[in-house]
Formats: sequence, C-alpha cells, structure tokens
Amino acid sequence: MSQKKELIYGADGKPMYELIEVPHERDAHMWERVRGGKPLLRVGFLSPVPPRHLNDGEYIHDSRPIAWPIYHPYWIVRMSDDANMLMAYVEKLEDVTTYWPEAKEVTVFEENAERYGFNANFPKPTWLDEVWAPDFTVAPRKCGVFRIYDADNDVLNVIGYSDDVDYAVQRNNHQLEYGVHEDREFQREYEGWQYLTIEFYPTVDIDAAKAKYEELMKFHKQAGNEEGNLPTNLLI
Repeated sequence: MSQKKELIYGADGKPMYELIEVPHERDAHMWERVRGGKPLLRVGFLSPVPPRHLNDGEYIHDSRPIAWPIYHPYWIVRMSDDANMLMAYVEKLEDVTTYWPEAKEVTVFEENAERYGFNANFPKPTWLDEVWAPDFTVAPRKCGVFRIYDADNDVLNVIGYSDDVDYAVQRNNHQLEYGVHEDREFQREYEGWQYLTIEFYPTVDIDAAKAKYEELMKFHKQAGNEEGNLPTNLLI
C-alpha cells in the first residue's frame, strides 16, 4: 500500500497519526515571562485522597492549596478515585508541601524556568494577573493563639499559637482530615472540619502569643481535662 507522506497507517489500513508540521492551535504554547523575576521549578506531584474518604462515592477531592494567595500557576491535571495529579510552578521545592502538605511523588520536570508555558491543557489562570497587580493587597497575618474544638465535645481541644494563625488553623485541619494529627485523642473523635469551631485570641507579637497560649492551656487543663492529657502544642 502506498502511503501519503503525512500519514502513517496501521495494520488495519486506518491512519494512526498525522505528522504535524504546524502545531494545532489548541496545542500551541503561549510563553510568558515568570512573575517575580526569579527562575522557577516546574513540578508534578500527586495529591492523595484522604484515607477516610477512599470508599466515599460522593466525595470530591479538593486539591486546592491550603494557603492563599499563591503566586504562580498550578493545574489539576488528572482526577482519580485515589489521587489527583497536579502540575505547578514553584520558587523552591519546599513550596510544594507548604501549599499542598499531602503532596507525594514530587517530580521536577523543569529547572530554572524563566517563562510560563500556557496552552489549552494548561491555560493561564484567571487570577495570575490579579495577584501580581500593583494594587493587590493581602490582609496582614494574624498573630495570636487559636483553639480548635467540637462544640459537642469541648473537653478536647487543639490549642496552639502562631504568627500566622490562619495558616496554622488550615494546617491543623489538613492534618485532621488526613488522619495524621499529633493529638491522637482529638484525631479519634474527629468527624469532619465542618463540625469544628475556631476561637482566636489576638496578641501584639509572638512572645505575647506564647504567654497567652500557656495561660489557655493551664485553664483548660484545670477546667476539664481531668486525666491530664494536655491538648497539642503545634507551632507553625
């Protein structure tokens, strides 16, 4: 069988694929210089489904980062029953687990990337220009003490202090969701983040936060923790 130059045929005589000399429009990359002026890493990784949800047919795995804003593009490439696959640009490898603490099998696909590559499969995020706009502002970090508890069982507490309370609370919730929190008693009673209540005690600096934390720990130990099982001290 004679073959046209641009086609490759299979055993059944049907074209297998076309040799592309001009990229299809949907596959063509739009290159854009990275924001911030620093070369980036382009990485891929898995975001596993929390074990407690593996057999839940109604569960939709949320692989968004636990901190916001994020300053470089990321994409959920594939979703499956046990893990989502993501691609992201990051400034350093540690950023992956800062934003996605559950990340596994992190692979570096490109080092010293000076341009983002966008196409139909990896579109430019709608928020990218917004977070790099000159007038974009981020609320100041909250310094102080936090208490996480279930209103139906407020003897058990997760109490901590941080100079970034919002992130510390998200990190605690994430650990509870994945079943890896260091407070094993609280973990055993955990039924879902939507049932938790958050209290926040603002302080002027981290030293004041530590003093308030010790005061709150003492109060809850005396008030209801008769067995002496202290709530966790998780400093983020």
